[in-house]
Amino acid sequence: GQCKTLVPIDNFHRQGDTKDGVRYTCKDCVKLYSKKRYRNRKAKAKRQGLCIKFGCEVSPLGGSRICRTHFFQAVAITTLKKKSLWRDLEHIADEQGYVCPVTGDHLVAGLNMSLDHIKPVSRFPKLRTDLNNLQWLTKWANVSKSNLDLEEFIANCLKVSNRCN
Repeated sequence: GQCKTLVPIDNFHRQGDTKDGVRYTCKDCVKLYSKKRYRNRKAKAKRQGLCIKFGCEVSPLGGSRICRTHFFQAVAITTLKKKSLWRDLEHIADEQGYVCPVTGDHLVAGLNMSLDHIKPVSRFPKLRTDLNNLQWLTKWANVSKSNLDLEEFIANCLKVSNRCN
């Protein structure tokens, strides 16, 4: 829709195929329309059991709301800051057989998987994108492990176990 209010010319997106070179709808109206369109698409995807990423027609597995491809892409962007590594992340999960090496639980993309840096990025920042420093854990295991390496984490788990038994 269009709000029909007077706004400065710099509040319009550029558009080459119009007479004056700007879009006929102001940025605020475009933003509102896009939000509504995205929200409706997301709701429709949920109802139909499809991936919630805009335009994706793939059905997610195992109760997830996002398909495998979009899950691995999102993790590559947020964790590694490189979308191009998403296939490598999927390959690591395939090599692990979608099994958490800490808990032995079955991993489902978009549901219970969390990318772990074997040597924590907080202590080894240069290893952030080193594929040999990555593994998939359950979300619980990764949150519990925090910034410990695997040996420290297991030692702490044993302390807790021994104290409680």
